Amino acid sequence: MLVAHFADTHLGKTLYNIHETMKQFIDHFEQAVEQALAEHVDAFIFSGDFFDERNPPNRVLKRAIEIVEKITGKGVTVFMVPGEHDRWTARDDSPLVLFRNVHTPGRDKYFIKKVSKNGREYVFTGLNYFYIRSSDEARQILHQYITEADKAAGHYDVLIMHQNIENYFPLDKGLSISNIPTTPRYVAMGHLHRRIIDKRTIEGKNQVLAYPGSIDIFNVEEAEEARRSGKGFYIVDLTPEEPIVHKINVETTPFEYVETSAKESEWKPKIAEAIARLGKQVNPGNKGVLYVKITMSTGETISLERIANFIIEEKKRKLPTSQELIFHKFRRELAPETLEKPGTTHPQPRGELNTLTDYLAKELGATPEEASKLAEHLSSLKEAFRQNDEELIEQILEELAKASFWTRIGIPEEYIKLEEAKPPARKSEPSTRKPSTLTDYFKR
Repeated sequence: MLVAHFADTHLGKTLYNIHETMKQFIDHFEQAVEQALAEHVDAFIFSGDFFDERNPPNRVLKRAIEIVEKITGKGVTVFMVPGEHDRWTARDDSPLVLFRNVHTPGRDKYFIKKVSKNGREYVFTGLNYFYIRSSDEARQILHQYITEADKAAGHYDVLIMHQNIENYFPLDKGLSISNIPTTPRYVAMGHLHRRIIDKRTIEGKNQVLAYPGSIDIFNVEEAEEARRSGKGFYIVDLTPEEPIVHKINVETTPFEYVETSAKESEWKPKIAEAIARLGKQVNPGNKGVLYVKITMSTGETISLERIANFIIEEKKRKLPTSQELIFHKFRRELAPETLEKPGTTHPQPRGELNTLTDYLAKELGATPEEASKLAEHLSSLKEAFRQNDEELIEQILEELAKASFWTRIGIPEEYIKLEEAKPPARKSEPSTRKPSTLTDYFKR
């Protein structure tokens, strides 16, 4: 049995607010699906973040439905689990609910489905997405769900899930590899945007755990990853006892990143070389992106108009009849200024999370452990606001309110005075949910 394993397609995404890239990403996805169908696969697995958001544009929904119906119309089975970007919430369904003849967990914890091929039965188990960055308790609950699904499925072949595993990416909260059950022969993961194939032997059993990575280039780091390992999906042969995984590369958005100072003698040749490289990759159906980051010292100035005009002239020179095939974006930032003394050694730069931890420990008088946990919550809250995820914001705020050190610090007196000055609320139906005063404080 052959299975096409996709993940993190993020349909509806735009690259650096270049609107044309949204359509190009979907075009590339459709080409990838056609590649998989040409290999006569028996099933498709989409391991989360099929869409970039829970409310994708209608034109994206329409194209996505047409592409998936092209798969199911050929009698090919489709399995989907949601990711962080397109999951079910208490307030609304996932956009995945719009697909017909597709197996998803819906609002259940998991699904178990059987597919027959050449007289042999293959069992697929798909786990719903569960947000676990906010607390250790959430990770424990997810582990319980995995254990429950593992027992319910019995002997099964494939586990489908969208989560980080800290053994592969320790910078983000996630599961431990020890949380992955040993029963399935193939673990079809999503979430990490780079390719990983890990062949493991546990208790005498062979298991392959794999992340296919994202389908296209969504940022600078992924451009480097694409050069090293390619982008695409996997075709997995489940027939042998140890599944065989084939990497399939797909066409991606041509991307060039230029990091330069504000000195014209530096940015001119770097940009010219990048445009020359892009010129060899682009075509009318696959436009490229030039992303320029300019690092400036304090007091230094630069004319973006001058750079833009130079790029336009270079495109005319290198692509005389097709300048529109390359989009460009700029980013300016100040270089970190440091006062140095001769012979001074400098510590390694600390990440944003560590810097925030240090600040919170100093300002709030929290212990290092408390400050670290609070910093993680605030980082998650920032991401939740970016995604406009009201349910997740509510969840993280409630977790914040439970932090033990608030009992030492207390609620600011100014807030208490504001609350006392408020007019009495009108009588209404009693709420089944009673957030603490501290939770209400954080919301405000």
